[in-house]
Amino acid sequence: MINTKHLLIWGATAAACCASSASTMPVDCGTASCSENLRLSEAVQSEFNAHPALAVDHLWVTAKGGVVYLHGLVDTTWEQQQAVQVAQNTPGVRQVIDDLGISNE
Repeated sequence: MINTKHLLIWGATAAACCASSASTMPVDCGTASCSENLRLSEAVQSEFNAHPALAVDHLWVTAKGGVVYLHGLVDTTWEQQQAVQVAQNTPGVRQVIDDLGISNE
């Protein structure tokens, strides 16, 4: 079975790697750190998956140089705060940029 969450992470990262320099995606794959960015994105997503209180189906993560960008929708402010906290506590994360929207408030 294919894990669509990992495909979403990989797809977002791959799309950013192939995008023009005018892209707003926060990933620079012109360096050797592209695989590290992908690894960090996957690590944060894995941490999200380990927290059943988080509705992770509508979240995706990108990373660049230890900075993690959270994208998507959550149901509540509490869920948004939890997502940021989980990301901040993931090894290798230096900073979290919260670009999450709240759908039910």
